[in-house]
Amino acid sequence: MAHTRKWWWLGAVALAAAGVNYSLSVEGRVDQQQVRQSARVDFSKLTETVVSTGVIRPMVGAEVNVGSRISGTVVNLPVEVGDRVEAGQLLAELDTTALEAAADQVRADVALARPRVALAESVLKRRQRLAGQGLGSAEDLDIARRDLAVERAQLEASKARLRSAEIVLGYTRITAPQSGVVAEVTTREGETIAADFSAPTFVTIVDLDRLEVLAYVDETDIGRVKVGQAATFTVDTYPE
Repeated sequence: MAHTRKWWWLGAVALAAAGVNYSLSVEGRVDQQQVRQSARVDFSKLTETVVSTGVIRPMVGAEVNVGSRISGTVVNLPVEVGDRVEAGQLLAELDTTALEAAADQVRADVALARPRVALAESVLKRRQRLAGQGLGSAEDLDIARRDLAVERAQLEASKARLRSAEIVLGYTRITAPQSGVVAEVTTREGETIAADFSAPTFVTIVDLDRLEVLAYVDETDIGRVKVGQAATFTVDTYPE
């Protein structure tokens, strides 16, 4: 009886051990399956970011200092900082009183020279006609030719002075050489400027479509910077 009872206990222990092993085996397979699922990876893109600081500045030719070629008093300055201007738009005007008077004087010289030329031409024609009839001397004919040449030269000189006076008069109107935004105004209405040695600056214009970022990249990061990479930037005033 005791022998039978001993074998019964041994069988019970064996069955219990088998059950434990089975449960551990099942749980082990479930855990392994969960581990395999959580470790599954997909292809994706990896990005690296290089952060640097720098400044925004205009490209070469994007910033223009507009000044005056002549001295004078500013009588009109219709632009302010931040204004958008187009090429050819009026930026400033100088007083034209003295220059208009000088131009009028040269116009008068031209007006006086024209009838003198006409008179010299008439004298030359008359002396040529007399010389052809044998009534005039060759000396008188030469004098008439000389007088006409002198009067014509004086007329051309007066015309040249008039063109010069009109060009200088045009310098009193200062216009924008390019489109852009007014970044600085250094002169005000009523001020007298002198352009004897250098052209004084009135207005600084910047083309905002031609700006560049000058960034200072650390030497440990510069090897990761390549031509054609995308770049974004922010400024302190507008962080968004």
